[in-house]
Parts: sequence; C-alpha cells; structure tokens
Amino acid sequence: MAFDQQQFDQWALKHPERARRTEQAAIDLTDALAALLDTGQLDAWNAFTSKCDKRPQMLAVCHTTGVAWLGLTCHKQAQTITALEQRLAVLERRPEFKYCGVWSGSERYHPGSFVTHAGSLWACKVEHVSRRPGIGDGSWQLAVKSGQCRCRPERSEVAS
Repeated sequence: MAFDQQQFDQWALKHPERARRTEQAAIDLTDALAALLDTGQLDAWNAFTSKCDKRPQMLAVCHTTGVAWLGLTCHKQAQTITALEQRLAVLERRPEFKYCGVWSGSERYHPGSFVTHAGSLWACKVEHVSRRPGIGDGSWQLAVKSGQCRCRPERSEVAS
C-alpha cells in the first residue's frame, strides 16, 4: 500500500513521534544507500532493512527517499561514464606508434608510423605512399638524426 504526500502529512500530524522516527529512518536509508554505493556491497542495505519495522508509512517515505537518492546517484554516474567515454574516443583517435622498418617506396604509411631512412629515424605525419623521408613536403618529421659512427675509437684516443 503506497501513501501519497497528503496522506503521509495527515498521518504525521496524528503520530508525531512515529513521523520523527520515519524521518530518521529515511535519513538512515540515505546513509545506507551511500555506503552501499561507496563499497559496492549489500551490508549497508541489509543493516537498514533489519531495523525497518515494516510500517507502511515508513516504507513509503523510505522508498521515496531511496528512489530519489538512487536517481541522483545514477545520474551522476551516467555523467561520469559519458565523460569517460568521450575521453576514450579521443584517445582511440590518436595515431598508433608503429616501427615499420626501413623505408620503402611501395608501402603505405599512416600517421604514427616510424621508418629508418639514410641512417635516421622518421615519423610519418600524414597518410601516403612512396613519399621519401627528408624531401621537405611535410609528410615526415625527423625523429632521430643520424650521427657519426663511434664504434671504434680514433687513433688519437688509443694513444693517450
């Protein structure tokens, strides 16, 4: 049996002490639901329902309070999920970094592809086929410049 607000108010005027306890029960429900949502466990809900004396008036108020609390919490969680989905979409649109070996004029390269050419490492900036790194058309960006090989010490270093 559900009570509307007017019926509850009439009942509360006749039974002020019981109404106070009902309001306290509604507060307890809110606390129990908050704990339930924070911990992800049912202990808080079970603790609350074991204290509930099953009076229709109290259940009606507690149910209304609980539904409002859950609605608010679900709305906040939905906003958080939407924001996280938007951030994930942005991250998934970013180029994937992939080393493709030595540059080949017959390969298709995508942004985020890396190749070795003329001893240097190059990063692809736009999708293309057959554009050689280092020609200055903006298709590639130099990532690591080749340097002088220092594999063997020079004679002057060995003598000293």
